[in-house]
Amino acid sequence: MTFLTLQRTILGPVQALHEAALRVTAGELEQRLRSQRRDELGALANAFDAMLNRLQETLVSRNLLEAEMIERKLAQAEIQHINVDLEERVRQRTAELQAANLELESFAYAVSHDLRGPLRALSGFSQALLEDYGERLDGEALDDLQQIDIASRRMGELIDGILTLSRSTRGALQRDPVDLSALSTRLLAQLAAIEPQRRVVWEVAPGLRVLGDPTMLEVVMANLIDNAWKYTGKTSDSRIRVYSENRDGTRWLCVTDNGAGFDMAYSERLFKAFQRLHRQEEFPGIGIGLATVQRIVHRHGGTVAAEGMPERGATFRFTLPEAAASQELTKI
Repeated sequence: MTFLTLQRTILGPVQALHEAALRVTAGELEQRLRSQRRDELGALANAFDAMLNRLQETLVSRNLLEAEMIERKLAQAEIQHINVDLEERVRQRTAELQAANLELESFAYAVSHDLRGPLRALSGFSQALLEDYGERLDGEALDDLQQIDIASRRMGELIDGILTLSRSTRGALQRDPVDLSALSTRLLAQLAAIEPQRRVVWEVAPGLRVLGDPTMLEVVMANLIDNAWKYTGKTSDSRIRVYSENRDGTRWLCVTDNGAGFDMAYSERLFKAFQRLHRQEEFPGIGIGLATVQRIVHRHGGTVAAEGMPERGATFRFTLPEAAASQELTKI
């Protein structure tokens, strides 16, 4: 074999491979040998080209991965910035809400404090006039004076209602086990002791246990049971029931009665403060109890609803998160 043949067949391809390797070392990954030979040197050149293809693909993937990592870091930084901004906004809104609540409480206290004095004076003077000059007044003047006294007392009750509503959800919310069965039984027994002349059949299902604020939930049950007791006052066979039921997988705690009931067409007024569906002379009250119930239930994250029919009674039900009965409900 002559030197020229050796150079063309062996030394030349080896030199080309060497030079290509040097260019790869310098970072030139685009060049290829593209050998047409079918011998070992051709196979080596093709393997070299295949290696460059894989290396270039790897570098492209690495560049894409680095770009994606940069984008993710930028996105994470943006999310962190948004979270910080959101937390600051929540903090500001919370502070504004707390300030508004304090201002409302201050206003309610100021209203109570500033109006009670004049109301006491008005009521006191009207009582003094009735006692000292009642016999000298004619029928119309006496009625007017009595109406002044009644109105001043009514105004005092409304002021008490404002304070009750403003205080109904004040303070930290506790999450403790509450036995609504025992609580309802105690409340109904107290009402029965206060009015022993009434014959009311009442039932409390056992095992009505929930998680919530004990003080607030007592206010809820007291208002619902007091309403049931009051609105069955003109029913001969008064019945009140406290129980639980499942509706579409949700457990509702219920207080139902067979009393005066209400027209569902006006049900949206039930939970508004100072809104009443019955005349004062029929059933006394200021219309603050159900508004208080709704506020407390909503603060617990629950829902309150009502159903009724005139002269056929009413049912008030509410849900509480994690509310559960410990056993099947049965009548006592």
